[in-house]
Amino acid sequence: MEEKAIPRRITWILLAAAGMACSGAPQGENLLDHATWEEAESASGGEAWASFLHARFLESQGEWKEAIDAYRKAAEEDPEGVEARTRLAVLLHEEGEYGEAIRYAREAIALDPSRETALSVLAKSYLAKGETDEAIARFEKLLAEGEESGSIHHLLATLHQARGEDEVALRQAERAVEVDPERGLYHYYLAERYRRAGRDEGAEREYREAAHLSPNNAPILHSLGEFYFASERYEEAVGVFDELAERGYRPFEVHYRLVGIHLKLQRTEEALRHAEVLKELEPTNLRLRSQLADLYLALGRQEEGIAELRLLWRARPADLRPAKKIAEVHLARGDFEAAKETLRGILRQNSSDVWAWTRLSYAHFRLDEEEESVTALEAARGIEPENTEVLLLLGNAYVGGGRIELGWDLYRDAYRLGLRSADLLYRKGVTEDRLGRTEDALRTLAELVEKHPDHDSGLNYLGYMLASLGIRLDEAEDLVLRALEREPKNAFYRDSLGWVYFQQGRHSEAVRELERAARGSEEDPVILEHLADAYVRVGAVDEAARIYRWLLETRGEREDLMVKLRSLEQEGE
Repeated sequence: MEEKAIPRRITWILLAAAGMACSGAPQGENLLDHATWEEAESASGGEAWASFLHARFLESQGEWKEAIDAYRKAAEEDPEGVEARTRLAVLLHEEGEYGEAIRYAREAIALDPSRETALSVLAKSYLAKGETDEAIARFEKLLAEGEESGSIHHLLATLHQARGEDEVALRQAERAVEVDPERGLYHYYLAERYRRAGRDEGAEREYREAAHLSPNNAPILHSLGEFYFASERYEEAVGVFDELAERGYRPFEVHYRLVGIHLKLQRTEEALRHAEVLKELEPTNLRLRSQLADLYLALGRQEEGIAELRLLWRARPADLRPAKKIAEVHLARGDFEAAKETLRGILRQNSSDVWAWTRLSYAHFRLDEEEESVTALEAARGIEPENTEVLLLLGNAYVGGGRIELGWDLYRDAYRLGLRSADLLYRKGVTEDRLGRTEDALRTLAELVEKHPDHDSGLNYLGYMLASLGIRLDEAEDLVLRALEREPKNAFYRDSLGWVYFQQGRHSEAVRELERAARGSEEDPVILEHLADAYVRVGAVDEAARIYRWLLETRGEREDLMVKLRSLEQEGE
């Protein structure tokens, strides 16, 4: 205590206790017992100081009510005792006795206006009582009396902020820094206010100054790192959080932040390094283990990723998300047998999981187990009969297996239920064409290119279909040219354009496009037949005959080709 000298006998007691502490006394043993305090109280001239020390002892033991009584006694014994009144204010505030806390804080401030703890308790107690105006008036009175200090301005900033007066609070915070520029804490709070006001340049300046003035204050450095992170200045944020990690400050929070930053910087290996530190810190943190699994998978370390996911599945069997990730990994790397095993495990836990049934169908399909693939999709449809994606997949399976009418029925069901995906419209239109439902096919494909104008396969199919029918040839040309804009090297699209030109009577242009298509198609019989037909129209009979003969030799006899070849041979005779 600054205002009184410690009596000689009390000094001896404290030094003796300190010596005992240094000589290997058991940790946790309280060396200053009640007998010692009783002896201290009898010391000549030290009654108030002894009462204060006794109160501090009681406070350290968590005996707050007894400590409050002892501090009251010390305050009564020493009318100028600032510290006793300050500690009384602190404990009374913690006990919720805000009026009494205000009384003793004001007494302490009257004796020492610079006593920051008393000023802080006074402000907090006024706020707790909802008496913000009274608190502001009290501190402004101190300023008017010439008792200016950084702490008063700082507390006024807090009070004005509580009253919603942000600009006034900011000015008070700035004044606190002006009055006491060497106090890092005031720079920190000013930085916080600048940040809330969107004044990032000022915020950074004050954060950096606070960190400079308080180099050992890790929370200030942490706030600077969070500022850089929020500003997307990730490299600077890494520097700050790396320093915090070296200091061991809030290790989980800091390494977790570094994981996120390195992921944003696409430094997956660095992110994994910090994630593995987190794993050591909290091995039972399942959320962390899930992120660790994702990092392993992103780095191609699939076995380690799967091991983490299996751990998660075992820890929470009802949560099937890890199991589904395992299945996806197996499917992605082509391990379809392992995928089947995992998916069956999921279905043993939840036989109504449509996702698992559809993925199981895909695994069977890739293993050429077509019947099992269809069965899995039929099970999914049985669970959700109006699931349009399931209807589409099962329709594809039926069409692929030759059950075209059944497949078309499912496409129509999906369409009736509102599905208008490009995949459905394309498959439905093509199937209708195969079934000879020409008008239906034209309507469906027209809807496809209207709703999905960049669907090049749909553009080409509709254009080729129109050309084959010999109708709307200008529209057909436009559709095929749009498809070629998207895939200029596609030989089948080039063939369609050639066939459009052929139907338009532009036979030389047809030959040019069909020759280009033939060079890129590896002897596709449809393209070659189109080319031969075009050769006939431009008088290249020998080239046409050669192609017809080759097609008959390699693709088997076809009556229509034989008729075309005989016609050419007769003309040559």
